[in-house]
Amino acid sequence: MKYIKAFARRYSVQYCEQALLSLPECPSSLVVPDNKNEVYYFEESEFKDLIKELVIKHTSSKERFCEFVKEFNSCGEAYVSFCKKINDTSLSKLSNTELKEIYLEYQKTALTYAYFVWAGHLLATHHREKGKSIVKDERMLNPTKKSTVLLMQEKAVSIKTEEEILAFHKEYSWLPCLDIWNAPWSIEAAQEFVNGIKLPPRKEVPIAIDETILMVQELGFIMDARDDYRRRAIFLIQPFFNEIATRFDLTLKQLAFLTTIEINSLLNGEKISFSDSREEGFLLYLANKEIVLVEKDFNKVLGEKGFVFEKKDEVVKGVVAHKGIVTGTVKIVKTVHDILKVEKGDVLVSPMTHPDYVLAMRKACAIVTDEGGLLSHAAIIARELGVPCIVGTKNATKVLEHGSLVEVDADKGIVKML
Repeated sequence: MKYIKAFARRYSVQYCEQALLSLPECPSSLVVPDNKNEVYYFEESEFKDLIKELVIKHTSSKERFCEFVKEFNSCGEAYVSFCKKINDTSLSKLSNTELKEIYLEYQKTALTYAYFVWAGHLLATHHREKGKSIVKDERMLNPTKKSTVLLMQEKAVSIKTEEEILAFHKEYSWLPCLDIWNAPWSIEAAQEFVNGIKLPPRKEVPIAIDETILMVQELGFIMDARDDYRRRAIFLIQPFFNEIATRFDLTLKQLAFLTTIEINSLLNGEKISFSDSREEGFLLYLANKEIVLVEKDFNKVLGEKGFVFEKKDEVVKGVVAHKGIVTGTVKIVKTVHDILKVEKGDVLVSPMTHPDYVLAMRKACAIVTDEGGLLSHAAIIARELGVPCIVGTKNATKVLEHGSLVEVDADKGIVKML
């Protein structure tokens, strides 16, 4: 079999489980541990069939696309609404059986939304490739609506008082909560964000007439909005997962690395056995539509499935998201904890950026990512900040060494080690 790499993230078992189960059309998909990340792979023929199906179903006409956008927002709002309802519940008074019922309903709601997370990502990737051939200005691929991060930056510029800082923190404390074990924003982090804010002059997005470009712009906004819905929902549902973790003497992080079956077993009063080594890497795949988790002997299982890791390419080359040529020190950022490593004038190198990374992105002299294209978060924010950016290199985090000096030639899309 030939596999196509979709993404690499520092995700927990629960997150990756939802990713696998949300696309039943791709039963051969794998979540593979690599370099302390979890990497999602599609089997090539299944992936091609999936893209064809998504394009026909959601973007083959203006009416279908409008319906997709409507469904996406409806499911996102339902996800957040459900979590808010649970957040308002007196959880400590519930029995384990009642918690289990809520958990199963939560998983169902999150899984329904996960389909639109995937569909939005895959459709945006597909259509931006079409759009690249018909635009002369890369900014035409930017969303016409402002993402949460851009709105935050505009609001932060005008903050002067402690009361305004507190209100700002309250409004955006959910931002880092991509997974259930990610802690909400602290008041100190909000203060740091405000203190470091400095917006470049905003360039207006050129008016698009072509329907393909209009669709790409809308999909670009969806790629940001999909994380907003999830982060808000996770922030609201965290007290629920904290309740489960506390009852079974687990940390929230340990709970995040358990499968649905294992959490159900806990709530049924059954004993489970698991290793904290999962936090360093695990393998997930589907067998008869059920999740299988492997904690060791990864290569043996992957070999049986015909999976082969790509050969390491020493040349770091990708798509130019924003032009410029700079020299700087490489700082590899794979988790939000790595953000503190980035100092002013460094080259931020990451699998892919998130809103959490904006503090570091503002300090960086250039941004280089393994994944993404002209509609990725890294590309859009780099253009807003005026920072040279190369995306979609596939290998930057593996080839470039933390602390090494490099030249980022974002005119040609190449990173050279000096």
